[in-house]
Amino acid sequence: MKSVQQFISNNFLPFLVVAFAAGILTGSLADLPLNVTFAFAILTGLVLPICYLKAADLSGYLTTILLFFIAGITAGTISSQEPNEPHHIYNLIDQQRDIVAVGRLLTMPSFDGTTSQAKINLQSIRIGTDLPHQPAIGTILLRIPAPWPQEYRPGTLLAIRAIMQRPAAYGVPGVFDYPAELARQNIWVTAFSRSTAQLHAIADTTTLLQNIRYIPEIMRNSVGEFLDDHTDHEIAGLYRAILLGDRSRLPDTTLEYFKASGTMHILAISGIHLTIIGALLFSLLYWLLRRSEWLLLHTNVKKVTGLICLPLLLGYTLLAGSNTPVIRACIMSMVFIFAFCNDRTRTLSSLIAFGALLILASSPQTLFTVSFQLSFAAFISIALIMPVIQPLIHNQLDKGPMTFRQVAASLRNWALSALFASTAAVLGTAPIVIYHFHRLPLAGPIANLVMEPLICLWALPFGFLALPFIGFVPTIATALLTIGSGGLHLAVSFAELIQMVPKTSLWLPRPAVFLVILYYCALSLMLLSQGLNIKLFRRHLSACLYILLLALLIFPVSPHLISNSKTAAVNFLDVGQGSATLIRFPDNTHMLIDGGGSAFSRETVGQRIIAPFLWDSGITKLETIVLTHPDGDHTNGVPFLLEHFSVQQLFISNYSSGNKQYEELIKMARRQGVKVNQAYSGDILQAGETSVICLANTGLEYGGGNNEGLVISLQRGNTRLLFPGDIDSNTEKGLIAMGKTLSSDILLAAHHGSSSSNSPEFLEQVAPQTIIVSAGRSRKTLFPSEQLREYCTIRQIPLLETSEKGSIRLELKEQTTEIAMLKDLQKNPLRRRHDTWQTTERITVRKE
Repeated sequence: MKSVQQFISNNFLPFLVVAFAAGILTGSLADLPLNVTFAFAILTGLVLPICYLKAADLSGYLTTILLFFIAGITAGTISSQEPNEPHHIYNLIDQQRDIVAVGRLLTMPSFDGTTSQAKINLQSIRIGTDLPHQPAIGTILLRIPAPWPQEYRPGTLLAIRAIMQRPAAYGVPGVFDYPAELARQNIWVTAFSRSTAQLHAIADTTTLLQNIRYIPEIMRNSVGEFLDDHTDHEIAGLYRAILLGDRSRLPDTTLEYFKASGTMHILAISGIHLTIIGALLFSLLYWLLRRSEWLLLHTNVKKVTGLICLPLLLGYTLLAGSNTPVIRACIMSMVFIFAFCNDRTRTLSSLIAFGALLILASSPQTLFTVSFQLSFAAFISIALIMPVIQPLIHNQLDKGPMTFRQVAASLRNWALSALFASTAAVLGTAPIVIYHFHRLPLAGPIANLVMEPLICLWALPFGFLALPFIGFVPTIATALLTIGSGGLHLAVSFAELIQMVPKTSLWLPRPAVFLVILYYCALSLMLLSQGLNIKLFRRHLSACLYILLLALLIFPVSPHLISNSKTAAVNFLDVGQGSATLIRFPDNTHMLIDGGGSAFSRETVGQRIIAPFLWDSGITKLETIVLTHPDGDHTNGVPFLLEHFSVQQLFISNYSSGNKQYEELIKMARRQGVKVNQAYSGDILQAGETSVICLANTGLEYGGGNNEGLVISLQRGNTRLLFPGDIDSNTEKGLIAMGKTLSSDILLAAHHGSSSSNSPEFLEQVAPQTIIVSAGRSRKTLFPSEQLREYCTIRQIPLLETSEKGSIRLELKEQTTEIAMLKDLQKNPLRRRHDTWQTTERITVRKE
């Protein structure tokens, strides 16, 4: 018992942080009443001081840990609530509305080459032309498809005409939850203006405090403009990333180079950036202060220098945008400086824990951000490897002159130390990287060993030194930026070289949450056991467990491989304005009918939505892809799938359609070794108990346009599903005239439910029990059409829209078809889950 008490005593602060984080997780996911939460808070506030006084024994330690868990539950519950102020924009906008708003530009706008984004702090809004302005509070994210006007700087009061709405998530398991990410930044509503003509500056008077508040963002905006004007496009984007925390102007190809090489973290302002900047400031200030004899005699110059660095680092944090990763890095830097000034730098695990506790106490929802998880996983991993690294470094410290052999040995050991630290960081962050990004960059340790010095020790110092000269001596600033750009050019070239090497970046399915937890339990055990006098086999056991879990993460077991289900399943994915339907056959093979959708993002719908869903479902191979139509909203996600899912065969309607992207897709498929087949009427695309048949190739039979496609039928027993692609009403009549067997239980509405398709005659022939519409949220008045809505209402046919319901899953059983949809899709984004399916309807199989 004493050994347990000593173990907890030696690692008391880390235990408190783990308990607090576990409480935040529990409070955020559990739907606890606020009165219960406040009772927890009061209990914690009353009992915690007593426990601190009696924490000398085991019961006191355990009680304190329990109360930190309760405090975490309180923090998690309160921080995950929706805004409750009646004038908050979230409570004023419950659906898409055309709004006139008045607000102040809060931060430096970003621009990715096509779209500008800016945060606006609201003051009032007007809903409708006949209503007066009403007070409104809250921050919105405004998008404009044009460069941001330079005359509108942070602090400018603007009148804005925009379409406002609560951000909507794609209802697809495994997909990044963008609304939740915005909510954690306290943004609950987004806005879209069609052009800069819908922005107008309003003359107003500001207080001194307001002017001071916006000075960092104004300076940040000016630095960004200077970088754009005095360096080329790619270098300006890189400097904006490492100096200002703005990655919006980086070219897509450059971003992919850094992602594939495992060095993307270098482009985000993090602890290593502030460490380099802090070291540079410390060196300059320490050299200056040592010139003073009085300071040398009366003070500890090193500690004085460290304290002077604190406000300078805080100032740079404000200049870099004060977003969550930058603030977190600043807090950690300040914690280490304070520890240094108080001679407490030896307790590395406690320093990491204290920094994490400060961050989570100030912003509990930070726990769920990828950057927080990656930062502290890297911190812990490097701390774990420090006992190996320290002897390599300290053994080279020699007061006398060093021989050539000693210099070479020193350089070798420093290189080994950097390689060990980089490898530890990659291994420590691997589960998080795989879980969130579905990829593991195997070249990360080597790439970091080369690129971190190029960027962090070359480009970053010169870029930082250029900042004070921008407003005073721009020629010096330009010269310093030019010197630093050499490191950036070399880093990009090396990243491109790494990216060209095959298999340096693995795309992997998402591991199970419990597996990730076990992984970090093993990692924590290894870290905490370093200071204990325990038997050697325990350390070996934890190391073996760590290696085993790493193997399971890289080579996960698909849940479908251990499933005994013999049913077929059909998933209509929520891909926006497009169509993508995944069919799982009873033998656990898969077919995708179409794979396209909304194309407003840098990433295609294949990388952004379809692939994450497949990985989340444990699917790493697609046997068949069927393209019913050549347009991008049916095909633009397929190239990514061809690269990463070992597709065996591709069925198409025509080899050439005049669509260049479609023809490039066909060429790519052939390069990948995929068998490309043109489907004809009557072809069996999948044989067996669950069969898929091509009813018609309308491109061959009816001409081009939307009629150039395939009409597909799926049958399992007496249950039928129909996929008509984008055929119009004339083609529908032609199918009827040719006597095609159209009768189906489930119909995927033709052309996303548009008025030019889905004629009454066609629907009468199909006689569906349920109609599904795959369409986006931005054009709901057109897709589905009013005629289709009216038809379904009169005949009491359920009309299920992916824009409202999210993804829709059908389980095709022997006697029934079960229709399931995602639960809690429309609720608070900080609480909803995207992986819980709920059966909403059962369709009885009709008899022939």
